[in-house]
Amino acid sequence: MHAARGDHPANQDPTSSETSASSSDTDSDSDPDSDDLLPSSSAAAHALALSDRSYADLCRNIVLFAYPKFLAWSASARYMAPPEQRVRARTTRRRRRETDTNSRASAMSATATAVGTMTPRRYVEEAPDPSSPHVVIISPIDGYYHLACPFYRANPARHGACVVAPSSRRRRRGLQSVPDVVRHVVRHHRKPASCPVCSRVFASELAAEAHVRALSCKAPAVLVPVEGVTYRMAAELARQQRRDAGSARGRRPEADRWRRVFATVLPGADADQAQHAAVCSPYLTDGLGLAVSLLRDYWSAHGYECIAEYLAGRDDGQLLLERDSDALAALDSGVFEDLLAKVVGEHAE
Repeated sequence: MHAARGDHPANQDPTSSETSASSSDTDSDSDPDSDDLLPSSSAAAHALALSDRSYADLCRNIVLFAYPKFLAWSASARYMAPPEQRVRARTTRRRRRETDTNSRASAMSATATAVGTMTPRRYVEEAPDPSSPHVVIISPIDGYYHLACPFYRANPARHGACVVAPSSRRRRRGLQSVPDVVRHVVRHHRKPASCPVCSRVFASELAAEAHVRALSCKAPAVLVPVEGVTYRMAAELARQQRRDAGSARGRRPEADRWRRVFATVLPGADADQAQHAAVCSPYLTDGLGLAVSLLRDYWSAHGYECIAEYLAGRDDGQLLLERDSDALAALDSGVFEDLLAKVVGEHAE
C-alpha cells in the first residue's frame, strides 16, 4: 500500500492480432476514438478563435489553476499493486459509444463540474478480515500502480523517456496491463537495422545489408549489442498474449507475465540487469514514475472537469466551450503536456 505524496516496417506487425485476442486481459479498455489524431496547437487556437499567444496563455492559466488541485489530490492518493483479479467499476464499451455521440464540448458546457464521457474508474483494495478468515474487506483506493517499460527497468538513464513520453489519448494513460507493455515495446523499441559485426546502426535494412556485404568493418574490442524488439520477438510476444487470453483462469500472475516480457525482449541482458528484473517490482512505485502515473490517472478522470471549471469563470468561457470538440480535445491534450512538463521539472530540481 502506498500513500502518494508528493523494425520491420514492410512486414505486418505480428502483434496486430494480439490486441483483439487479449482484450479480455487488458484491464484498461481503450476508447473507440482514443487514437484519433488531435489538431496542432495552432489549429486548436484557430478553432477556438484565439491567437496562438492567447491560446498559449489559456493553457498556461489552466495549468496554474489545475496544478494545485492535482497536488492536493496526489498528497492523499492511495495506490497499491493490482490484485490478480482486479475489481473495478467502469462504464461498458457500449455505454461509452452512446455517450460519445454527444460531443465533449456539450458534455463540458452542461456543467462546470461534469466530467463528461471521462467517467472516473473506481479501484478497491481487498484484504482479509482479521476476525473472520472467510470474509474479505473491500475498501476504496485511488488507483493501481502502473507498469514499467522493461527497457526502462533495465536502463533507466537511457530509457527515461518511456516514463514521460507524450502520445495519443489512449497511450497517455500509461502502461496499466501487460498487453499495454507489449504494445509499447513493439511500437517504440523496434530493433533498428544494424551490422552484427560492428553494431553500426543504419536507417534501413537495405543500407545495413549493403554494409555487411562490403565486408569493410571490424569488430570493436568491446561489442555493444544493439537492443530492440525483433520481428521474431514480436511474434513470440503475440503468441504469449494469445495463450494468456485463452487461459484466463490459469493465467500466471501479472508480475510473472511482465518478467516474461522482459526476458523475451532483453535476452542479452547482463547478469546484473537480469537479477534486477527478477527481484524488482514491475510497477512504478516511487519517484518520477509514480508522480507521472498519478498525473495520468488524475487528468484522465478530472481533466475535462478542471478545464470546464476554469472556463466557467471566464467571460468568454461559455463561448469557448461551444467551440469545436476536437479543438477542446487538443486543449485538454496541450494542458496535460504542460502539466507533465511541470511535474518533470519539479522532480528534476
